[in-house]
Amino acid sequence: MQQSTNRPVPPLPAKNQSRLHGCLPSYKTIVKIEGAILIVVGIASLLLSWDFGLSLTWVGIGAIAFGGMSLVGGFSITRNFAYQQAQSVGPLNQVERAKAELKERGGQFEFLILMLIVGVLTIFLGFIVSILAI
Repeated sequence: MQQSTNRPVPPLPAKNQSRLHGCLPSYKTIVKIEGAILIVVGIASLLLSWDFGLSLTWVGIGAIAFGGMSLVGGFSITRNFAYQQAQSVGPLNQVERAKAELKERGGQFEFLILMLIVGVLTIFLGFIVSILAI
């Protein structure tokens, strides 16, 4: 005889949402970041006589690298050994600690996805500007 388990069932996404909806950044966030990049790079290109398309390409590569470094701990305190040791002796039990780690890791992947989208879009805009400038 099978025993029933009372595990909660994850909610299904709404009809207009996919399962990736929680991972993908909103288009408004992407547009705001792209707008800020275009303004800053545009002003820097005017003042320093840089090539605008090439500058956008380098900034896009930098955005992708920054997203990758945030995942592996380049600028992140979460990969510091002292931080991890302090977490292991904290008041949370093992299950709560694992849930907190998964939530934090999910946030890092969301930031990586955002930086990948912004970086690829910035590189694409840099190529378009370079092609149109010829």
